[in-house]
Amino acid sequence: MAFTADIAKMFRCVELARPDRDFHRFVWRDSKENEVTDYRMTRVSFGVSSSPFLANMVLNQVALDYKHLYPKAAEEVASAFYVDDYLSGAETLNEAKELYCGMEELMNRGQFQLRKWRSNSRELLQIIPDHLKETEPELALAEPADHHRTLGISWDTQTDCLYVVTPHLSSEIIKTKRQLTSIIACIYDVMGWLSPCTVAGKVLLQRLWRSGIDWDEETPKEILDDWMQWEAELSQLSTIPIQRCYTQDKPIQSQQLHGFSDASEKAFAGVVYMRTLYQDASVDVSIIMAKTKVAPVHGDTIPRLELCGAVLVARLMSHIKTIMKVRDSNIFLWSDSTIVLHWLRGDPKHLKTYAGNRIRQVLELTNHTAWRYVPSTSNPADCATRGRLPSQLKGHELWWKGPSWLSQSPNDWPAIKLPELETIPERRANIHVEIADSSFDIVNRFSCLTSCIRITALIRRWIHNHRNMEKRKEKLTRQEYEEADQVLIRQSQKRSFPAELDTLARNSTLPHKSSLQKYHPFIDDFGILRVAGRLEHSHLAYSRRHPILLHASSSYGADLHHPRL
Repeated sequence: MAFTADIAKMFRCVELARPDRDFHRFVWRDSKENEVTDYRMTRVSFGVSSSPFLANMVLNQVALDYKHLYPKAAEEVASAFYVDDYLSGAETLNEAKELYCGMEELMNRGQFQLRKWRSNSRELLQIIPDHLKETEPELALAEPADHHRTLGISWDTQTDCLYVVTPHLSSEIIKTKRQLTSIIACIYDVMGWLSPCTVAGKVLLQRLWRSGIDWDEETPKEILDDWMQWEAELSQLSTIPIQRCYTQDKPIQSQQLHGFSDASEKAFAGVVYMRTLYQDASVDVSIIMAKTKVAPVHGDTIPRLELCGAVLVARLMSHIKTIMKVRDSNIFLWSDSTIVLHWLRGDPKHLKTYAGNRIRQVLELTNHTAWRYVPSTSNPADCATRGRLPSQLKGHELWWKGPSWLSQSPNDWPAIKLPELETIPERRANIHVEIADSSFDIVNRFSCLTSCIRITALIRRWIHNHRNMEKRKEKLTRQEYEEADQVLIRQSQKRSFPAELDTLARNSTLPHKSSLQKYHPFIDDFGILRVAGRLEHSHLAYSRRHPILLHASSSYGADLHHPRL
């Protein structure tokens, strides 16, 4: 059974501290003849942004102070209040009576009063004084007498069903983007139960944005016809009953959460159901919550939209399982996209940024083993991506109860093996690196060594200009020619003496079998192999005292005075 109430004049029950009252001053006079008088508010005021916090802080403090006397009521204050509205329930009448009495006594301790009690149990209402019960309005034009507003939702206490209240529609002939936006904003479907219908309105609004019309311009005819058909049936939404209680009054064996995701070119969606297995082997399936989003205006691929749907249902499932305290082993997630399921079974780092980041989010919120394949014809989220008229939604069993096989044994659930895909979209390109053939000698491509050095210098300048903001545009300098010459010498030596260069780079001694050992070679500051020899202390030029070592087979420097071995 369920029951609701609210705190009478909650803000006026909380007194302001004296130092804070000066911040709540106002002026007033009864008539023009009287002088203006200064007043100060002594209680928490309406319209002040901090007022809800102050009122709830005092309420929570009362629960904390008297928790040792009323433990269950104190827990209710922490979990069952939304500002001044109290919504809760109990399994039995005795539990409900105990909660009512505890809440009344706890509220009296803080000088609060719970009033406007409503319940679907007549037995509980009989113990509540008449002046604390919800009074029936004299004229119930908008809603039946048994319907009560609870946080924006209409609750029929006789049938224990919830109804979404639809807005009053304008009778204006000219339909504008402003009016459609107002209608959609007034449909308070916080749980997403009517998502197949509300998403149709969102898609219409997106079409209006794409058309480029202004807020108060007349709607184009091709959009207006769809709008009028949707609006004509909108009032039927308030006649669709949603069962408040997910389960029946009998022993429960186990409960599972099943989430479905889907996407179309128009929108993507996620919806979560509770599957309850009773001890007598019967099964109930109830919709808990759904959420939709329209596809981006600029368009996107279907696999990407399917992935967005998977992220949406993963967030929904994470939120619901925390509130309902369901174990991970009893959570199942379904998608009709084989590509998304392949992504979930792989490593996100192998995917491009867009897909990799979203797959990472899904895997942080859910376990990849919980994801399964569902045929599109059995996917209830498909209803919320394509849109439905209210007349089509009212008796739509797939949406309200999920696929029919969900009420059967798990052995009858879809167990389709994912097909292997030749190519998986959004995968990062594999980069293959090959080591260039070190035996290639660029000098052999030129008949003149001077031309080879000049071309090498030009290539090095091109690389410099593409890597640096400062560009070199003048003629080749002497330094650039010398650096190019050094590059060609180093390449020739790497091909001829790789082992010796590696040994000397590690500051080791050359083995006796090396043909260079008798020249006592060393590597100079430019990485070039030179001879040490007996001329080291002579007055000759550096290049004559320490000649560059080149192999006899090298085609480089045939006209230069470098020793050849």
